[in-house]
Amino acid sequence: MSSLKHLLFIVCFFAFSFSLIGQKTLGYQLKEGAIFSIRQKALQKVTQELEGTTHEITNDLGGTLVFTITETHEESFTAAFTFKHFYLKTTSNIQGELINVDSDQPVEGDAMSRMFEALIGVPLTISFKNSGAIDRIAGTNELLEKMVVASGATDDFSKEAIKKSLENSFSSKALSQSFEQMTYFYPDKGTAKVGDHWSNSFEGKLSAENTWTLEHLTDSKIHISGKAAVTMNTEESGTTMTLTGTQDTRVESDAQTGWISSMKVVSSTKGTSSMASLGVDGIPTTIDSEITYQKVSYVP
Repeated sequence: MSSLKHLLFIVCFFAFSFSLIGQKTLGYQLKEGAIFSIRQKALQKVTQELEGTTHEITNDLGGTLVFTITETHEESFTAAFTFKHFYLKTTSNIQGELINVDSDQPVEGDAMSRMFEALIGVPLTISFKNSGAIDRIAGTNELLEKMVVASGATDDFSKEAIKKSLENSFSSKALSQSFEQMTYFYPDKGTAKVGDHWSNSFEGKLSAENTWTLEHLTDSKIHISGKAAVTMNTEESGTTMTLTGTQDTRVESDAQTGWISSMKVVSSTKGTSSMASLGVDGIPTTIDSEITYQKVSYVP
């Protein structure tokens, strides 16, 4: 134990400077009380070919999240976080605007607007390792209940149906899988030198087998790139999709804290989908998406 403490002291003392053999400790170096604000933007285009007709659905969504580090341990961290802002706009080239909600601009009498407004400020807790792998997110049951109440549904059947639908995106498991894309890009072993590669995987609606590369390193910034083979298997609201493709990620993170300064994730998948309501399957489908994360503010 004393030798481990000595090693950790050396790592902290040289905080991301080059060692004689070129190895660097990569991972999160966070202090209790630090506050990070992150803005996420995502643009997703779904294209389906059905009976000679091209149907394009575009999802434009994003928001701002605030994280406050509440616990620090030798190999893990805990943070309280909340949604500060959330928006979603879905449009179809055939049907026009399908969804348009913004927590900053609530629409009176609109159930979906009320539900997403209910997201804001609900306290959640996230626990994650030095590598960014997420152990769990707590508080989602309360979040889901608040959104269901905000929907205005009064009968048990409707409430349960709404909760089931929301769980696809806001359950503990779904949020953990989604957030790992933003946090889990450091090697599990914790050390690397420029040019080194390491691997990890994400599970969820979009499963990815990632290969990461430490591209560049300075006293203030860490630059990492990632390439992945991805698989999308979803079944929601009577629609099933089975798609495969690739994903490219570029990360710039702060060398002192390990937290992202910016990140861009671009993916392209192709395959087929089925719609139970129409009684059709094998519909050629592609999904192209671009997600960006940007650190808005940091209070040490």
